[in-house]
Amino acid sequence: VWSAPTIDPVRRAVYFGTGDATTAPPPKTTDGIMAVDMDTGKLLWSFQATPNDVFMGGCGGKNKSPACPEPMGPDADIGNSPILTTLPGGRRVLTAGTKAGDVFGLDPDMNGKLLYRVNPAGGEPGGTRSFGGGDILWGGATGLRYTFYGDGSAGLMAIDPATGQRVWQFKPATGRTLLIAAPTTIPGVVFEGATDGMLYAVSETDGKLLWSFNTAREFDAVNKVPAHGGSIASTGAVVAGGMVYIGSGYGITNGSDGGNVLLAFAVN
Repeated sequence: VWSAPTIDPVRRAVYFGTGDATTAPPPKTTDGIMAVDMDTGKLLWSFQATPNDVFMGGCGGKNKSPACPEPMGPDADIGNSPILTTLPGGRRVLTAGTKAGDVFGLDPDMNGKLLYRVNPAGGEPGGTRSFGGGDILWGGATGLRYTFYGDGSAGLMAIDPATGQRVWQFKPATGRTLLIAAPTTIPGVVFEGATDGMLYAVSETDGKLLWSFNTAREFDAVNKVPAHGGSIASTGAVVAGGMVYIGSGYGITNGSDGGNVLLAFAVN
């Protein structure tokens, strides 16, 4: 389990995404969404997005451990928290994304019934590899009308939570950066970080760029520690008290640059 669970007080349920298995045979609860009873922990239902996924880190070299699975992969964890949305008319939908860039919607009131599975970037739904470098990894956000996901090189996308269809798409001017960090939204604005250190603020309505800021540079820190920003590639911005906070310096995945700053933005 990569991410925080989602609480459903109506069903008294807890929803969370799951990763792959490390040994075969993989159970039916890997790479999917699980629903458990909030009071007892009893399994209510589960949905599996990618079956038969057995993966273990450190198995890519020539001298593999006997513990390394064969075949291995495709490493298709659901690393993002499910998003519970109430649609106009009262129907509810639980959405999540896959590493291949699919978005799927489940009915939390019908034991996780699949409502749709689409690939907003234009790929074939149900695949196990990225479409054009697209990935949905760390999470999404829901706003007044739309749900938002950073989808790797496919950019930041707004989808209609009722259907999963793409409403708009924002792509940075540079084609070498990935938008895989979790977005954050407030009324009218979506914030999204990039692996090259850029922080973008775009319109919630149409995806137009409102402003941007390059965090991958040196800063004079308030506590006098030498500070340099880097990639924004996992957690998203935090908005509180009229301020926007972002951590810059995620240097784990390929193409990500390390750093050590927490930045605070205010309205001029």
